[in-house]
Amino acid sequence: MTADRDFYERVLARGGPDTVELPRFFPERRITLEGNTTLIGRHNHEQGVEPQIDLGIHPVDRGVSTQHAVLRVRDSGLTITDLGS
Repeated sequence: MTADRDFYERVLARGGPDTVELPRFFPERRITLEGNTTLIGRHNHEQGVEPQIDLGIHPVDRGVSTQHAVLRVRDSGLTITDLGS
């Protein structure tokens, strides 16, 4: 997984309220998916949130909520659901 600069540039061009600064350093990360459901988000001890894919580690993406999205493995492939947070 890595940052998508082209997507960032398109969002920036729209000037939407969700525009955040793209980190200058974003090394590629490889994550092995375990199980059929994987939470993407940021660790939050107070809320008891422990996402399998934690985007709260360096470089922190401030545009990612604690429970941001879910990856699900299905017979037809992989789906991602935005949790609207």
